[in-house]
Amino acid sequence: MKKFIFLFCLVLLAGCSSDVSVYSTYEQQEKVVKEEVLSPEVTIYGVNDSSKGYVIDVEKHKKWIVTMAISVAGHANVLVETSMGQIVKGEIVAVDEVNNIAIIFTKLTSDITPLNLSKENIEENLSPQNALSEAIINKDGELLGIVTVVRKDEEFQKLLLDSGRIQTLLTKAKENPIHFKDRLSSSSYFKDFPKVNYNPSNIINEYDKPTFTYNPDELYAFITDFQKALNQYFEEGDLTILKTYIASDDLLHTIQQIAESDSGLKQFGEIDFTSSVVNDFQYVVEGKTTLLVDEEVGELKGTYKCILMDGEWKLVSAYYE
Repeated sequence: MKKFIFLFCLVLLAGCSSDVSVYSTYEQQEKVVKEEVLSPEVTIYGVNDSSKGYVIDVEKHKKWIVTMAISVAGHANVLVETSMGQIVKGEIVAVDEVNNIAIIFTKLTSDITPLNLSKENIEENLSPQNALSEAIINKDGELLGIVTVVRKDEEFQKLLLDSGRIQTLLTKAKENPIHFKDRLSSSSYFKDFPKVNYNPSNIINEYDKPTFTYNPDELYAFITDFQKALNQYFEEGDLTILKTYIASDDLLHTIQQIAESDSGLKQFGEIDFTSSVVNDFQYVVEGKTTLLVDEEVGELKGTYKCILMDGEWKLVSAYYE
């Protein structure tokens, strides 16, 4: 297939700081504790809540943590605080809405022995003293389950969720991490749930990086919708289709010129997002996609630069190569 490169551009701004997916390309920066093995119990901070979390699987520096889904709803990422006070970023890689649990992935060089998931049947009964996100541990130090809250018949009730369901979600997290659309949808599902508030002093409010100033899932959804609108424009030729997505008329004109100069443009495929970065008011996202040109499909790398205008995302530039 012929080499295909084109540029939609209004303005290019420099100086972005990295804020990418921890599951794929995020390189963790944290202090290393060499002399002490950390507890598998950690604190999880979401944008609206906090709860306990428990490391349940380890592969060298990779750690998987189970926590309550309500405590991490509203954003793709969380902060994880270890028993020694280390703070690292984590990513939500699986959510079980029905049982209100989530799996967090992070990279942490410190040594943590994970809690083994018990294969016993749960016999313990909940008491008023059982706090949300509390782990139930058997005499062998294995995780029997955690205390969660679920919605049943339009009411909320505490539930002791067994380790078998936690194992099922862990397997899903490792084999097929959650898609950003599903993660975004789950945020709406949990909006009315009671909060855990394990630690009211949420350290996210003092985090010195712009990670939590926006939700990358919302940005990914915007770019996906823009690319669908672009496909529709290629088919129908109506430039007004793109107006709600574009930051300026100059950029619209540039897109129109490109489309008119290459009638072979057909359809973009789905985008596989790989990273997002932010600095001040500029948000830059990268991903992989495909484009049908003259009956041939080629793979492209897309770079999308966006801004927030009156609370709405707008596209500044889109570059494909």
